[in-house]
Amino acid sequence: MGQKSGFRIGELRKLLEIGGRLEISKMENVVGVEDALQANMKDKKYLDKLSLNWSCGISHDAIQDDILNRLIHHPNLKKLSIQHYPGLTFPDWLGDGSFSNLMSLQLSYCGNYLILPPLGQLPCLEHIEIFGMKGVVTVGSEFYGNSSSSLHPFFPSLQTLSFSSMSNWEKWLCCGGRHGEFPRLQKLSIWRCPKFTGELPIHLPSLKELSLGNCPQLLVPTLNVPAASRLCFLRSLYKVGLPTTLKSRSISDCTKVDLLLPELFRCHHPVLENLSINGSTCDSLSLSFSILDIFPRLTDFQINDLKGLEELCISISEEDPTSLRRLRIEGCPNLVYIQLPALDSMCHEICKSSKLRLLTHTHSSLQKLHLRGIFKFGGCESVELFPKECLLPSSLTYLSIWDLPNLKSLDNKALQQLTSLLQLEIRNCPELQFSTGSVLQRLISLKELRIDWCIRLQSLTEAGLHHLTTLETLTLLDCPNLHYLTKERLPDSLSLLYVRWCPLLEQRCQFEKGQEWRYISHIPKIVINGVLF
Repeated sequence: MGQKSGFRIGELRKLLEIGGRLEISKMENVVGVEDALQANMKDKKYLDKLSLNWSCGISHDAIQDDILNRLIHHPNLKKLSIQHYPGLTFPDWLGDGSFSNLMSLQLSYCGNYLILPPLGQLPCLEHIEIFGMKGVVTVGSEFYGNSSSSLHPFFPSLQTLSFSSMSNWEKWLCCGGRHGEFPRLQKLSIWRCPKFTGELPIHLPSLKELSLGNCPQLLVPTLNVPAASRLCFLRSLYKVGLPTTLKSRSISDCTKVDLLLPELFRCHHPVLENLSINGSTCDSLSLSFSILDIFPRLTDFQINDLKGLEELCISISEEDPTSLRRLRIEGCPNLVYIQLPALDSMCHEICKSSKLRLLTHTHSSLQKLHLRGIFKFGGCESVELFPKECLLPSSLTYLSIWDLPNLKSLDNKALQQLTSLLQLEIRNCPELQFSTGSVLQRLISLKELRIDWCIRLQSLTEAGLHHLTTLETLTLLDCPNLHYLTKERLPDSLSLLYVRWCPLLEQRCQFEKGQEWRYISHIPKIVINGVLF
């Protein structure tokens, strides 16, 4: 819109058949009430979506309240957005019963408002988004429609409700009345409301997803949400009563995690399948729980960047079934002790937990374990000998060891119990050497061995590769100082030898010329620096 040039809102009077979506920007340039009346918005029956936008930073002018009041729209309007409106009060027609077909409403950064419009009686309203209403301190009966005698529940059709960036909002005074509130609400989101202390509506029978973020003062009572399946908390919650219908829950950057997590692990969550705890901090925390007692259907459990966690004990009887398939622990700098349960788990990953001294297991049938940049035994900067005897369960079929900068050797006694191991992967362990004699020979089931980016590794002759009678694939990558592969013929089971970026070893494995060619020439497929022999 323009004042001296550009279109004026009154020119819309000619567009009686206008339909679809209409967006009007720079509404502050509407010159007066008469101009707004000339737009004749109330007769535009084919218009479905309307956006009214003021420029950011416009100061309040009493005439703006009158202008918006006169822009009465046709009852057929289904979606309305009002952004950066500088007025003090919403128009009288917003929330009126004649506005009965409205399905979606967005109010953004109308910072001068002290109260929200009465929306609770609109029969078709399904989606509400309210952003940046910094003047609102309390949401109460005015939001519901001030009608305690209504024969219908408030917000009868509402499916999603979102509040965000309400810097002064403190209280939500729920006014369910005799017939309740939000009977069809499926998603409730409250973000960046630093003063909000609650309470939330207690009974939300259709709620499936609750998302709370950056609301550090929020106090949530026990919620009755029988349909809820997903719960996400970010920097929120002092105390919360947790619904037992959740299938997914994420807790991120929570300032009171030392209070929240013990309560979480005391409750029974019969259908929870995914649990993620991210980026939170506490002074000192130990967590211990039985999977079947607390999370009988949990399949994926992740802890990321939880500072202050020192011990984690997960228990389950060997005979009892469990659905847990993935456990990932990453970036827990204070974690010293982990006890793994007896699981038929597909994969466990433990990464960047530099103080971990003990990893135990209770009759575990663990099959996949990925260890990355973790160990610090006995106060040393990082482990030089790994794994410690009895550290790893004999049921392992896959073991990945990454980013151990001071690892110098692999322990023969500990490896000899890994009789089920099929795949072994070692990456970015620059100090690693095989010098203790036949270190790998006890891996009687090993099929794949990969050694990658071990830049000071010089020889594999003491690794006992010739004893690996089940080995099928041997991959050596980016080991620039690797000179020697073997002194004996590699096993006949080997079908692929892949060598790349190992210049010294490549010379010794040259076709019919290299000193070690006679030990590898029987292998059906040899690939050296991309060349197939």
